[in-house]
Amino acid sequence: MTMGRIIFTLIGCLILAVITGIVTRNILVAVAFPFLLVVFLLMWRNIKERIPEEEDKGEDIAQEGIADQNVAEQPVQESTEYPPVSTNYPRRPE
Repeated sequence: MTMGRIIFTLIGCLILAVITGIVTRNILVAVAFPFLLVVFLLMWRNIKERIPEEEDKGEDIAQEGIADQNVAEQPVQESTEYPPVSTNYPRRPE
């Protein structure tokens, strides 16, 4: 981070703190809001940088899953005795 960017961020936080303090009329919110916002944005940037690495792995897994589905497709033999029944409930006595 360059010195200019740090100064720009601090001035922006100061302006945001003044606006927040005027709107909320609370000094604690005026101090905490800009600080928490900067922390949130830094965490967001860190997570955003890690996402492309994880997406590449996810695409490979998804392609393997599609390949497995194509191999596993076989004709289903339907029983004519009973219609499909949910397995969540016990069978009714006949």
